[in-house]
Amino acid sequence: MSQRKGFCAGRVALIHFNSDFDTVPALRSTVTLLVQHGYTVDIIYEHDPVFLPPKFESAGVKLVPLSHFPKKALPTWLRRIAEMLLWLFLTLRHCLRHFYTCLIGVDPPALIVSGLLAMLVRVPLVYFNLELYFSREFKSPFLRLMKTLERFFNRRCSFTIIQDQERARLLAEENRISLETIILLPNSPLGPALRRRSDYLQKRIGLSPEAKPILYAGTLDKATYLPELIQAARQWPAEWALVLHSRQRGNPLGLNLDNLPWVKSSGGPVPYADSPALISSADVGLVLYRNDDTIWMGDNITYVGLSSGKLAQYLRCGVPVAVIAFPGLCELIEHYHCGICVQEVTELQEAIATILAHYQDYSQGALTCFSEVFDFECHFDAVLARLNGMATIP
Repeated sequence: MSQRKGFCAGRVALIHFNSDFDTVPALRSTVTLLVQHGYTVDIIYEHDPVFLPPKFESAGVKLVPLSHFPKKALPTWLRRIAEMLLWLFLTLRHCLRHFYTCLIGVDPPALIVSGLLAMLVRVPLVYFNLELYFSREFKSPFLRLMKTLERFFNRRCSFTIIQDQERARLLAEENRISLETIILLPNSPLGPALRRRSDYLQKRIGLSPEAKPILYAGTLDKATYLPELIQAARQWPAEWALVLHSRQRGNPLGLNLDNLPWVKSSGGPVPYADSPALISSADVGLVLYRNDDTIWMGDNITYVGLSSGKLAQYLRCGVPVAVIAFPGLCELIEHYHCGICVQEVTELQEAIATILAHYQDYSQGALTCFSEVFDFECHFDAVLARLNGMATIP
């Protein structure tokens, strides 16, 4: 859609009280498409130096970083209250200087602050949900209060964005909202599915041309089977290289890779623009979410579905995946023949070997799955239609 010079469809504040903005494909894709369609977007986010800050070339995007609240400054419940009050003050101070078409709050903390601001400045409110929270899962009075406030403001939103039909159903039931107010947007990057082999990792970390990188991208912690994965990879064929790619600077688990010669680090976070090249240099992508007796992650993980950003990025690059089986997710993988689901980390070796033995078939399945299910732009028209109904053109 072409725009005349100087055209402005409206100004949107996208509020995300987290530091991982540049690692969430759906947020990046949303901002990019809004700007392409004439909107100005203010990204109000918490800045933590362990994450790379978001970076956009467009003049239509304004970054508004908020101070990072020290994690150990106060007891958890008191720190969270202090965070909310600080974010409310800083966000209000910024928002009072501008007229917005709407405020978009990402996940409960930002929704609550955005909801209070929307009432004060009388602009429409939109909920962008990335993480599902269920009242039955909370024992803390503070978390129960947060859930009550999330439900209160969600019911006052013009519309809600979530990733797939099952997650929409769960959110609608939990927050007592109508499914008709929910728009589905997969957590995926912009652009067509394309298998373009890269040597990004090989050059960055010095892998041999014969090596087959098996890429784990995401958070490095016990919630993603990392200790079990490192142990299992010790038995893998010598030409396979387990590569760990973290979205954070530093070494969260204190891993000494000098003592783990079969494991490689990707070298740390990379700019979002480099992500396709990094992912395209892998042979297989790992999607390992955990929700068992050793660590509780809740139904947000059980029904991860199209909210998995790493899955979408692998598939867009034609990289087949090995996935810990979850309902819905496993059905998708098997239907498109784009990877293999396993029950245990110890089964990964056989799954990866099978993928490598039939690589072209699995790679083509990945491209097809992305094109038919994860193509972000195909789903975005519904968001534009709702926002254009709110916008005023000066």
